[in-house]
Formats: sequence, C-alpha cells, structure tokens
Amino acid sequence: MTPYDLHMVRTKRGNEFDPLYRQYGKDHIRCNGVAPGLILIPATKNNMPPAILDILAKLNAFPYHGEADDIGYTVLFLASDESKFITGQTIQVKAVII
Repeated sequence: MTPYDLHMVRTKRGNEFDPLYRQYGKDHIRCNGVAPGLILIPATKNNMPPAILDILAKLNAFPYHGEADDIGYTVLFLASDESKFITGQTIQVKAVII
C-alpha cells in the first residue's frame, strides 16, 4: 500500500486510513485525519462580506466561526498520548450546519 493507492481505497471502502492503520498499527503508529469545516483565517475575514459571515454564523450550531487554533488543538490531541487508542478515524472539526 502506498499513499498513491489511497484514492482507490476511498472510493471502494469509504475510509482512506483503513489499510494504513491496519498495516502500521502493530508498530504503534496511529493513522488519523482532520476534516475542517469553515475556518476563519485572515484572508477569509478580510475578503468575505460581513453579511455573509453573519449568515454562516447563524447556520452554525455555535454562534461563532472556527479558527485555525481549533484545527491545531485537534491535531495536538491526535498526536498526544491522550488519543493512544484512536486510529483510522477522520475527525470533522466543524460546527455542524443546521
């Protein structure tokens, strides 16, 4: 299994990390991914009209937008020993749009 084979795994099995965590798990290597939702970075804040940002905030489960730190803390958690029994997962970091 190579990284170039992941597109086939994704279309056939639905989880691109399945063969990786099976292959490397015995070596205590975890294979997870992060799927971010709308994350406000400076480019987004500066280029998206405030009215659109307000509409999107009202559609979120929380009345605010995600920030880069939200992604960073998720990755930090996945890289820590706190997640030592989590593998083969794609963590969605987003306030689900209602």
